[in-house]
Amino acid sequence: VMAKIDIIVPVYNTKRYIPACIESVLNQDYKDYKLIIIDDKSTDGSLELLRKYKEKYPDKILLIESPQNMGAASSRNLGLENSTSEYVTFLDSDDRLAPGILQKVSDISNTCNPDIISSNLLININGIPASFLGMKNNHFEDSRLIIPEKEKKHIYQERPGVTSKYIKRELVGNHRFPEGIKWEDYAFMIPFFVKAKSIYILKDTGYLYSVNPIGTTSTDMF
Repeated sequence: VMAKIDIIVPVYNTKRYIPACIESVLNQDYKDYKLIIIDDKSTDGSLELLRKYKEKYPDKILLIESPQNMGAASSRNLGLENSTSEYVTFLDSDDRLAPGILQKVSDISNTCNPDIISSNLLININGIPASFLGMKNNHFEDSRLIIPEKEKKHIYQERPGVTSKYIKRELVGNHRFPEGIKWEDYAFMIPFFVKAKSIYILKDTGYLYSVNPIGTTSTDMF
C-alpha cells in the first residue's frame, strides 16, 4: 500500500539518537507514512536496535541493510529507489520531526497540492534551542504558497538543505544525490526550486535539528 509520505532516514553509528528520531515519527498523529530506514553498515549496535523497531512496527518501517558502508548520499538514493509515496522527505538519524508536522503537511497538500512544502527548522545543541546560530529560515513573514516562476528571487533565498522539505515524488523522478562530494543535498535540492510549479512556505517549525558535535556537518564545517 502506497503511503502519502515517505520519510527516508540514513543511519550510520547513531545508536544513542535513534530512539528519539524514530519515536518523533511514530508519535505523529498523522499515520499515512512509511519510514524508510537505511542502515549504512553501522558497527555500534544501531542495526540491532533498528531491527527491534522494524519487528515492532512492521507495517510502518521498511529497513534496508546496506552490505557495505556507502555514505549518506548513497543511502538516501537507496531510500529513493524504495520510495513510492506522493511526497518524500529526509530525516537525519540524530534529528527529529516536530510534533504534528505530518498532519500539517497533509492538510497543505490537500488544499493546494504544491510540488514542495518547506517548513522551518529549529536547532538544538545537546537539547538546548540554539536559534541564535542564525540557521537561515524562510524569509517570508507568513505561511504562503509561492510560484517560483513569478518570484524568482525565492530560488536563491530559500535555504538549500534537503531537511524539513517535503517534495513530490513525481518531481524527484530519477534525480539522485551526487555521490562522493560534500554538501550533496544542496546539489540535489536546488534544481527543484527551479522546476517546482509551486512551493508552500510553512512558517511553523517542522524539524528539530540537533548539532551533533562529531556529526559530518559539524566536522565538515570545521
